Amino acid sequence: MNSFRKNLVKMAYNKLDKDNNGIITIADVKGVYNASKHPDVIQGKKTEDEILMMFLETFENHYQNVVYQ
Repeated sequence: MNSFRKNLVKMAYNKLDKDNNGIITIADVKGVYNASKHPDVIQGKKTEDEILMMFLETFENHYQNVVYQ
């Protein structure tokens, strides 16, 4: 990757890693991911936490370095 892209990735990672421990956890993502406007949450079909877990499962299927804590 060129330096511009590396810096962009680093900025995104730092935004997600709220406690600066070098690992992005569910708690970190929960701090920046807002599921309250999701149609299933609005309709009462699912909770915000259920939508968050569905979102995180997409990473689990594609990336091996997602840490769940």
